[in-house]
Amino acid sequence: MPNTMSSRASWLFGLGSITAGIGASYLLTSSGLVASAGAYFVIVLVGALLATRKTLATAGSTIGRFLLLGLVASIAYFYLVHHAVHAAATAATDVDPSTADQAGAVVGSAFGAIVAVATFIETIIAATIGALIGARGK
Repeated sequence: MPNTMSSRASWLFGLGSITAGIGASYLLTSSGLVASAGAYFVIVLVGALLATRKTLATAGSTIGRFLLLGLVASIAYFYLVHHAVHAAATAATDVDPSTADQAGAVVGSAFGAIVAVATFIETIIAATIGALIGARGK
């Protein structure tokens, strides 16, 4: 195929689609959770499809790359949510500061873990579907 890129270019498709998906989901937060998650899902799916179809990467290698990038995105989401919830819980309470700090850390970690797991699962499902569809078109 003369119009294909190196298999390493699939990393760029993955990084670009996950970054664009996070940006789109952030912009659509006022539209609701379903719209936000749906936009992320579609953007990652299309990125995986293009990463498989337009490069020399196989479906398996694309899924593996998106798995690693999804793990990185999940860790970033964990720290972002943990920090935001911790700060909100600490500021919204009228108990002593050390107790508020401990409670904020626990609540922040719990919510951060939930969001991180959901992000990872959504990324893997979208990337797998996209990569398999992209491999059919080769």
